[in-house]
Amino acid sequence: MSARVVTGGLLVASLAAPAALAAVSTTSVDRPVATGIANPAVVFHDGRWYTGSTGAWDDPGTIRSAPELVGPWTSTGQPMLSRKAAWMGQNKGTWAPSIIQSRTGDFRMFFSAPIPTRGDKGAERCIGVARAAHPRGPFVPYDTPVACFSGSGAGGQDLIADESAGFPNRAFSLIDPTASWLDDVLVLTYKTQFAEEPGQNPLWHTTTRMVRLDPDNPQKVIANPVHADGGSVKLTDRTNIYIEENPVLIKRSGTFTLFTSWGWYGTCNYVTDWRQNGSLWSGWLAKTPTKLSFASSVNTCGTGNAHVTRGLPEGSWRIVFNGHPDEATAGGPDGLYIGNLGWDGEGRPRVTGLLR
Repeated sequence: MSARVVTGGLLVASLAAPAALAAVSTTSVDRPVATGIANPAVVFHDGRWYTGSTGAWDDPGTIRSAPELVGPWTSTGQPMLSRKAAWMGQNKGTWAPSIIQSRTGDFRMFFSAPIPTRGDKGAERCIGVARAAHPRGPFVPYDTPVACFSGSGAGGQDLIADESAGFPNRAFSLIDPTASWLDDVLVLTYKTQFAEEPGQNPLWHTTTRMVRLDPDNPQKVIANPVHADGGSVKLTDRTNIYIEENPVLIKRSGTFTLFTSWGWYGTCNYVTDWRQNGSLWSGWLAKTPTKLSFASSVNTCGTGNAHVTRGLPEGSWRIVFNGHPDEATAGGPDGLYIGNLGWDGEGRPRVTGLLR
C-alpha cells in the first residue's frame, strides 16, 4: 500500500510501505483520548499541557492544550508559525514539532519543513526553530535552520553530508526534531533518511543525530565534547526496509534512555524501541535496540511516534504516543494515547497501562 500524509490539503509525502507490513484491522482497539494529533511532543506550563502536531504551519488548529494529559485537548486557535521562514519552500507542511522552555523562560519550537525544490528532487526537509513567549503560539521562525545538509541552499548551523549526492531524483531529509533537558544540558535529537534503493521494498538508511543547544538561546547550536564546532554526534545508524525515526532522549538515575520509532507508520506494526547508555556523547552506536514492552491490557494499533516526559504526580513518567484508532490504511497514525511508563529493578522501561 502507499502511506501518505496530507497537510493543508496538499499531498506532502508518498512512500511505498514494505510489503511485509500489511494493514491490520483495528475494529476492537482501545479508544484514544484524542484524534488528529500526529507526532505529539508535550510540554507543561502554567498548569496546562501543550502539544503541536504535524500539519500546515498556518493552520490555526495545529497547537492544542489540555488541563490533563488525558484531555480534553482543544485548539489554542493559533497557527504553528507566524510566517514562513526564509529557508522554507512553498509547501506549508511541517512535521513533528516539539516545544521546549529556555532557561530564561521563553519557548522554542523545533520542526521539520521542506526546502525549495532542488533540481528534480522533492520532499527534502531541514530542521527549523521558532520562538514564542508562550507555548500557545504562534511561534516566530528564525530564518536559518538549526540543521540541514550541504548543498541544500538553505544553510544551517549543523550541516551534514548529503547522502543523495549522485542521485538526481532522490531526496535526503532531516526530520523528527525533539529537544530534551538532561539536567542542565539541553540537546536536540533528529533523524536523517534516504532511500538507498528504489522499488516496492526500498532500503532506507536512517540515522539519529544529536546537537547541544544554548540553554539561554536554544535556537543556537553550541560546542559539544565531541565536536568543538557544534557538529552533530551520530547515535544510531541503520539500513533496512523499515525506518527508525522519532528520537527522544531522557535521563533517569544517571542513565540515558533513547526512544525511537521502528517499522512503518501506516500500519499497526509501528512500535517504540529503546536503548540505554551511561554516556551522553559516546558509545551509542554499539547499543542494540529493544522493543518497548507494553502491558497485555494495552491494545492499540501501533505504539510509535512516542514522546516520553515527566508526568504528574511528581516523580511519575508518561509516554505519549500515536496509534490508528480506526483501520490502518493510508496515512500516519493520529490517535493520541497516554501510557504510564514504569521502570523495573534494573532500570529498564515498560508501559504498565493506559491513562484515560
